[in-house]
Amino acid sequence: MMKFATPPGSASAAGRSRKSLVPAALCALGLMTGAVQAAVVFNNGLPDQVSGVNMSAGVVAEDFTLSATTALTGIHFWSIQSAAADYTGSLQIAIYANAGGAPGAVLLGNVGLVSATATGQTNGFGYDEYVFNINIGAPALLAGTYWLGLLNFPANSATPSEMLWETTGTGFGAAAQYLDGGNWIASTQNLAFSLDGRVVDPIPGVPEPGTLALLGLGLAAAGVARRKA
Repeated sequence: MMKFATPPGSASAAGRSRKSLVPAALCALGLMTGAVQAAVVFNNGLPDQVSGVNMSAGVVAEDFTLSATTALTGIHFWSIQSAAADYTGSLQIAIYANAGGAPGAVLLGNVGLVSATATGQTNGFGYDEYVFNINIGAPALLAGTYWLGLLNFPANSATPSEMLWETTGTGFGAAAQYLDGGNWIASTQNLAFSLDGRVVDPIPGVPEPGTLALLGLGLAAAGVARRKA
């Protein structure tokens, strides 16, 4: 299982400062109880064996929405690659806050060794499809919109390998964005992935963590991939 932590400095995006956990988005787990069974909490669609966004040159991010306070337990996504060796064997995963329809502050992240499994599918242009099924452990996130960022680690903007986060024919929310020179660039692609998690309910009689966070912010204020066809 990959445990999320404050993003390591070695994995930080070029020219972009990274913040630690954002209190308004993360729930205090000590105040929460939840169902034991995990289920799919967001599904952006299955892969279409057509195209993708290069995830070797820089971070690629897709938005997702949680309808309730949720502890994420799994990430599933698909890549298309010209060769198995295009994947370095290490994956950087990050969860970003939503900032006006683009990835904002990094909430959580980590780099780990993740295995890929060939599906036997191809896009017809010499690219084979792989699936990544990743078990994760992360603090619960309040209901809202976030961004999932993935990188074939480490980034290689000079000579990126041909590993692409695969597109989907469906997709929800905004199109994917990729990090280029410290700036997020919108693509026209929706990418295939889904998230597993457990919906977490507040203990009866205890104020919602989101309410507590908003109150805290109020007090403070009163007192601050290149798209590839």
